[in-house]
Amino acid sequence: MDGNADLNLILSKALGLEESGLRFFSAMARLSGDAGSRELFKRLAAEAESHFYILREAMKRCGYEPVGEPRFGPSDSFTGDAKGTLTGAGPARAMNYAIRLEQRVVEHYRSSLPHIRIHDVRKVILSLIRFKESHKELLSGQLLRLLDDGRRCQASFPMARANASPC
Repeated sequence: MDGNADLNLILSKALGLEESGLRFFSAMARLSGDAGSRELFKRLAAEAESHFYILREAMKRCGYEPVGEPRFGPSDSFTGDAKGTLTGAGPARAMNYAIRLEQRVVEHYRSSLPHIRIHDVRKVILSLIRFKESHKELLSGQLLRLLDDGRRCQASFPMARANASPC
């Protein structure tokens, strides 16, 4: 595959990853019962949308036309995934899932760097890596808060261990 085809493929996949992140974070923000988690997911959704449009502009500057319009709507499998994540194991599991999602994006961006020869596009990708790394830190911090809240709740309600807890 030549450099131009590689770049188009890299940026197309990056667009898809950002779109997926936006859809998941938006669904999690709507479904989260924890105010801190809800605000964090709203922030991450807004940043994913911004990253999506930054990448679209980078593609256009390189002479590629992004295929189709973004599909950011809530009526998709992400709402089901988010609901299943929250109801299946709670908000801590949702945070773990979100951390893995951001890590997957970072891995794609890092593996793409050797194939990107256009300086401005490399700068965009490096900037997005820094954003994703900071997102992982924010999500990890929220995860620790949720786990700490859960431990305090279980200590206050001994029956929590039998799943009959208000925690």
